[in-house]
Amino acid sequence: MSDWTMDTDAPTTTDDVTTASVLATGPATITLWSAKTGGTQYTDLLDSAGAPITQVVSSAGVGGFTVGAIPEFQGPDGVFALWADAGGGARYKMIATDVGDVLTDLSATVATQQATIDLLSNSVGAVVYNTDTSSWPARPDDSRVYVWFGPTAPALIPPGDYWINPTPGG
Repeated sequence: MSDWTMDTDAPTTTDDVTTASVLATGPATITLWSAKTGGTQYTDLLDSAGAPITQVVSSAGVGGFTVGAIPEFQGPDGVFALWADAGGGARYKMIATDVGDVLTDLSATVATQQATIDLLSNSVGAVVYNTDTSSWPARPDDSRVYVWFGPTAPALIPPGDYWINPTPGG
């Protein structure tokens, strides 16, 4: 897919249908924004060679590009949609080309995290005595087995609760 800068001829209307010829135009200076109107201008851009730029210029038909072609550039990290303004009175949304790669990486990370959560939900838990307050925290409300670390467990054990105290003599 490519993005282009375009110009239109004067519109004509026939039978309530308005048309206008569209022509690629370049070079055109394009600023990039955070919103369709208003917003913040992005100026931390990189050209295709990785050099810093503050705006993008569409092709004049040189360097292997067709007139009006917008060259590849890189927007700010984590920004996947930019609003392009070439001075024509309207901004047009440009979507980052690496969205698919980012989503693939994110999906793999989520799958790994879910596997870790599944593993931990079936593992032995630990409860640690709070020496600052000289107290035991409440037993977590799940069905896992818990190991309690600290002095001898409290004498009163709530019904249905169970304790394992690894303290020698405890």
